[in-house]
Amino acid sequence: MKKLLLLLPLSLFAASALAQTPAPPTRFEQHKAALIAHIQDRVAKEQALLACVQAAQDHAAIKACRRAQHANRAAH
Repeated sequence: MKKLLLLLPLSLFAASALAQTPAPPTRFEQHKAALIAHIQDRVAKEQALLACVQAAQDHAAIKACRRAQHANRAAH
């Protein structure tokens, strides 16, 4: 009985130590994180285009916004 009582705290400690160790990211989690980063990048670029078009005063300014967007795409 004493041995059982001594082993119980040790096993609980080991279980808690294992539970606190973060598991390495799975392939799914890595893919998900990369996809989220890619989408956030695209959204940021579209928001920049939106701000440019909203500030445009004429058609030529809108064309300049589009050209700048295409230039940024080609650079990446």
